[in-house]
Amino acid sequence: MGYVENHSNKFKARGTGQSWFPKFWTSKDIEHTIRSLGKLLRIRKSILMI
Repeated sequence: MGYVENHSNKFKARGTGQSWFPKFWTSKDIEHTIRSLGKLLRIRKSILMI
């Protein structure tokens, strides 16, 4: 999630009004990806702490 600087749509130009998931992905696909990324980030953080 993010934004596109200087976008003509003010909602997409600031904050988190823009996402870059493929158009054909379902909410379930996006949720799975976010959960998987979270797991990877936790693993990475735990490895760096060792």
